Amino acid sequence: MEVLRRGEFYVEKVTNTFLKIPNGTKGVCWRNSSNIGRYWEVGPQKILYVPAPILNDELNTVEVFELHKLKQPKL
Repeated sequence: MEVLRRGEFYVEKVTNTFLKIPNGTKGVCWRNSSNIGRYWEVGPQKILYVPAPILNDELNTVEVFELHKLKQPKL
C-alpha cells in the first residue's frame, strides 16, 4: 500500500545533515521538491544524506513516498 506523507521543519543552523526513516520499508524522499534519494530497509540506503545547499533557514518541507508500508508515520 503506497503512502505519501509530508512534514515541515525549521533548522537553527544550515549544515549538512541526514534523514533517517526508521519505520520505512522502501520509498523515495524529497526536501522542498529536491530529490534526496531512495531508501530500502534491506539496504544499501537506510539513511539519506541531506547537503546544506538544499536546506534553508526558513521553513523546510520533507515528503516521503512509501512504496510498501510505513510502520509508523515518524521521521
